[in-house]
Amino acid sequence: MQPEAYLTLAKQLHAMAIAQHPTPSPEQRAALCRASLGRAYYGCFLQAVSLLKPWYQGKWPQGGSVHKLVEEVFSRPDHVVLNQLGQHFKSLRIQRRLADYNLDKTQTERPKHVAVHLELASTFLTHLKRIGQDNEDPDIRIEVNNLRTALARYHSTHS
Repeated sequence: MQPEAYLTLAKQLHAMAIAQHPTPSPEQRAALCRASLGRAYYGCFLQAVSLLKPWYQGKWPQGGSVHKLVEEVFSRPDHVVLNQLGQHFKSLRIQRRLADYNLDKTQTERPKHVAVHLELASTFLTHLKRIGQDNEDPDIRIEVNNLRTALARYHSTHS
């Protein structure tokens, strides 16, 4: 299964949440929005793992450590594009946690709020696919080198 399929499902869930016919109940709308955020996050997470794992030296982390690895590797203040991607990922991760675990946090139930995060997820996925495919672009090569350096740094500090 391709990670993009998760984002496609997230967009379908969001479309169901804002549908006029049939109009979902408030409870259904809330559940659809929350599920949409979760699927969008996991699409991005799985795309990041498929990109980073082959470059990782050593034993790949397990469980929640992998989520933290992705967040740390992309949070590179010294590289504008990777840092922006890292901020997108971190935002999606926070929203996914709120949607899954904090039922009193109702912003995750608002279709407009979800739409913003679906756009972040789309940007993240598109750029990661480009990093994985386009080795001729000098900017992409710089991003690949920065990601590999960040992975090596992560490995040396967490092993």
